[in-house]
Amino acid sequence: MSLFTINGTTVPIDNTSGAVKKAPEQGGSDSRAYAGNLRSTRRWQKRVWQITTMPIEDALATTIEGLIALGAVVTCGGTALTGSGGGTILCICAYTDSPAYLNQDTGDGLGFQRQLTITVREV
Repeated sequence: MSLFTINGTTVPIDNTSGAVKKAPEQGGSDSRAYAGNLRSTRRWQKRVWQITTMPIEDALATTIEGLIALGAVVTCGGTALTGSGGGTILCICAYTDSPAYLNQDTGDGLGFQRQLTITVREV
């Protein structure tokens, strides 16, 4: 199972979809020289991931919501983002879509858990 943390809080990741690396965001400019050849200046490139959690209890989902509220810059890490080398990345997290409530037989009589889809953007 891949590991993902937000500010030190471990977030369980879905084994099937896990952390999907998206196309990076790039900034800079492209222009043509008088001779017609392309001159590009890529000034920056930021990595983007889409993370789907496993079905989790409401308390953990609320904790995660609090950590990523209002687009705060947080420290993200784990093997899901950085590979086997570990390490951390400063990032901004946001919901890709609204949290899904799943009817799960949890054994605690409540029966409902939440699954979050989070977009992680490198700062």
